[in-house]
Amino acid sequence: MQQLTRLISLIIAIFFYTTGFAASNTDPTGLWKTPQSILKVFSVNGEWRAEVVKVLNSANPNPLCTNCSGKRKNQPLIGMTVVWGLKAGNNEWEGGKVLEPQTGAIYDCTLQLSADGQQAHFYASKTIYGRMMTWTRVE
Repeated sequence: MQQLTRLISLIIAIFFYTTGFAASNTDPTGLWKTPQSILKVFSVNGEWRAEVVKVLNSANPNPLCTNCSGKRKNQPLIGMTVVWGLKAGNNEWEGGKVLEPQTGAIYDCTLQLSADGQQAHFYASKTIYGRMMTWTRVE
C-alpha cells in the first residue's frame, strides 16, 4: 500500500511539473504580435498591462481611438494601454479588462501562455460568450 501511495504521489508530481509549474516560470513580459497590433506587456505592482507599440494593417501610421470614450477619446493608439488589471495565477492571468479600439467597448479578459511561453491565448468576453485570440511572442 505504501508503494502505491508513493507511485501515485510521483505521478501527481510529474503531472503538475509538466503542465503547470514548468510553464508558470514563464511570464508574459515582452512584445507580442496580435492580429491587429504589436503590444508591449508589462507588470506594475503585480498588475499586468499591455500597451500598443505598433498598429498593423492600417493606412494611418498613427491612428486615433475615435470610438473610445472619456480620456481615451481621439487619443493616439500608439502608447495607449489597452489591457489592464490582469492578476497572475498558475500560468494564467485573469481578472483584467481590454479595450477594443475599433468600437470603444471594454471587455473582461484572461491570458494563458503556452507551455513554451511563445504563444498566448487571449480570451475577451462581455458575457458568457467571447472570443479567443492567439498572440505570438516577438521577443
